[in-house]
Amino acid sequence: MNNTAQRQRRKHALLRLLCPLLLLVALTALLPGAHAANQPIVTTAKVNLRAGPSTSTGRVVYTVAKGTELSCVEKMANGWSKIVYKNATLYVYSQYTANKPAATPATPAPSGSATIVTTAKVNLRQGPSTSTGRVAYTVAKGTTLTRLEKMANGWSKVLYNNATLFVFSQYTAEKSAPATQPTTPATPAATTAIVTTSAANLRKGPSTSTGKIAYTVAKGTELARLEKMANGWSKIAYKGQTLYVHSSIVMDKPVVPTVSAAEVAKLAAAQNTTKLLITCRYNDYFAKVFAFEKKNGTWTPVLTCDGTVGKNGVSYNRVQNDRTTPGGVFTFGTAFGIANKPAAINLPYFKVTKNDYLINDSDSKYYNQFVDITKVTKDWKNGAYEHLISYDKSYQYAAFINFNWPNPVKKKGAGIFLHCYGNSSYTEGCVAVAQDNMIKLLGFIDANTKIVIVANKADLAKY
Repeated sequence: MNNTAQRQRRKHALLRLLCPLLLLVALTALLPGAHAANQPIVTTAKVNLRAGPSTSTGRVVYTVAKGTELSCVEKMANGWSKIVYKNATLYVYSQYTANKPAATPATPAPSGSATIVTTAKVNLRQGPSTSTGRVAYTVAKGTTLTRLEKMANGWSKVLYNNATLFVFSQYTAEKSAPATQPTTPATPAATTAIVTTSAANLRKGPSTSTGKIAYTVAKGTELARLEKMANGWSKIAYKGQTLYVHSSIVMDKPVVPTVSAAEVAKLAAAQNTTKLLITCRYNDYFAKVFAFEKKNGTWTPVLTCDGTVGKNGVSYNRVQNDRTTPGGVFTFGTAFGIANKPAAINLPYFKVTKNDYLINDSDSKYYNQFVDITKVTKDWKNGAYEHLISYDKSYQYAAFINFNWPNPVKKKGAGIFLHCYGNSSYTEGCVAVAQDNMIKLLGFIDANTKIVIVANKADLAKY
């Protein structure tokens, strides 16, 4: 047999072997449910991708979430699928995959369609059933869908990512169109500046039981009141939020007073003097102190500073122990202090010792007077005095205000001074300023200086 005949026989034998194999491959490709080469599929549950088609010998390479897209290379007879994921050939159990829904060309939503949103996290399925409709996507609450048809069986046919799918209607709602707003700028609501009168809770609702606390703020915090409500609360704006505070612990923000030289020139108290000190209360016990001097016929401001008065404000009918500062026009008496005499001072000054007292017993002949207890016979009740050296902050420097003096009236009050700030934010009836300002004022005032004390700026014109 020649070589040509032998080659021909081998060729025929090879063809007889290959034909059945090729036929098998062709038939397998036509089987229902078989993935075509590189068919896009998605996982229908959280699933492991393995190095081999076995749970016992195929180690886990990746664990992927439900809805992960894979490329199926081969759907194997043993229930596994050979897939490509992240450029690696791996295996996934076919039961946990489904063909990726075929994309359809984007077309305008048909007439009669509606825009809806999901009201919860929900599955979009390939059919209107939880048992036969495979999950194509799981979408978050608030996802927008186009509803093609609201079906009688409780499902809605929807369009999502160019795929026609189904969602249970119970978990959707029609999307409301936003209201058209005018293009003119919004006019801010009228607000009133208020301040807290104590530490205060700012709440999310007008109730201590249901309004959660958003902030706790200190006394004196400024707020913008939007509305004073009938239920005892105030609606306020604070740090860009609308909140609520109880109206009993806020007050209108006080207007800090100013006094001009022109105003001073019109005062009756400004006549027959060249130096004037004005204490003008404006909120609770807070005050402004103004010093003016008249030079060459013109009043000129010398000093303006903060001050405080009695806890209960200023009274034009003061009585002893009412914790008010007397209102009116007064002059100054002697100056005194625990500290040494200042370099610049115009009033008589004595340095306080442990023997120096101010008597406030109205039945004593020393009522509203300084005494050295080593030089007088005691006629006052126990405790009816001020032991000056005990007020180590307030009386570092001070000046006696000639209230209820030189002819003291019983129970009208005693010991009204201009002095330094003490341990409290208010006084028992005196006027207090910072120590550095007190030193400046001692260098300014003299025996002819008048001090005008008023409860508010409006009252100043009366004096």
